[in-house]
Amino acid sequence: MLMQRSVPLWRGDASVALARIDPGAGMGIPCRAHRAGAVKSVRWFDAAAGRFAAVDARIGYAFGFCATLIMKPQVICQFSTAETAPSLDHPRVDRRVDGNPLRTTWEHYARQGLSSGVWACEIGSWHIRFADDRDEFFCVIEGRVRLHDELGAIAEFGPGEAGVIPAGFSGRFEVVEPVRKYFVVVDQPRGGAAV
Repeated sequence: MLMQRSVPLWRGDASVALARIDPGAGMGIPCRAHRAGAVKSVRWFDAAAGRFAAVDARIGYAFGFCATLIMKPQVICQFSTAETAPSLDHPRVDRRVDGNPLRTTWEHYARQGLSSGVWACEIGSWHIRFADDRDEFFCVIEGRVRLHDELGAIAEFGPGEAGVIPAGFSGRFEVVEPVRKYFVVVDQPRGGAAV
């Protein structure tokens, strides 16, 4: 059963409301801030059943404050047919370099430190700092981005090109042309090694 719930979602200076909730399909649910990867029980009123319902959810990485229902590992997630509600935000004011681009994330799959989906953004740039336990693989679908590291090196990516932003990366993310990209983020357990 697909239910809708309008709840403010705060991330820095951005506010987003309305998420689609489907316990069987892993849709996004706004909730209060928790560390990405944490599991939280989320409750909502199921009007059809006339009662409150609850489900365990894993906090998604990309929007930090949005939970994604824990998905069954045997279910194939096909991005082209997923009906995931988007999460909208902007770079934090203290990180902005050029513009205030709208960023849209569709987190289609999240499970045990892994998050994947599609990300889109308008032209602009901002400073980024990856956590020491977080890596991101991405592949540009359309548009163009540049990553500037702290030493001045620049890597540019266009349609069909892929890259990895390594754990601990610090620099600047620049959207040269409006972009859409696939992303896969992996959060390693602190002190643990990749298997």
